[in-house]
Amino acid sequence: MASESPALQANSPGEPASLVDWALALDIVGGDAGVLSEVLEAFLVEAPRQSQAIERAVQAGDAAALHLAAHTLKSSLRYLGAKESQELAFRLEQAGRANAVAESRAIATELARRMERILIEAATEWRRLRGNSR
Repeated sequence: MASESPALQANSPGEPASLVDWALALDIVGGDAGVLSEVLEAFLVEAPRQSQAIERAVQAGDAAALHLAAHTLKSSLRYLGAKESQELAFRLEQAGRANAVAESRAIATELARRMERILIEAATEWRRLRGNSR
């Protein structure tokens, strides 16, 4: 099923065409495309909120808010098999825990760039799954 998803063009040299491992995402939800569709629907609502919360926390120097938003986004990215982006969120979570917000700007910028692509991929996959369930 995962191979049916349209691949997006890589934005940077060496970056994969897809930032999401759809086979892993499907495996994480027990192979149930309906459950994956529900996970994606929730992700499409919550992930932009968490991404914005990370941006606000970094701008405000709010370590606690950075820790919480990054932790939440990290958990959401896990369900998509977006390992590299999950790792960036983990690094932001740790920066928040260590009160090292100023040092996290570059990581937050990279995660935001990746999240733009992940959200497009997630919306495309969600629409595909919804179309297959009718």
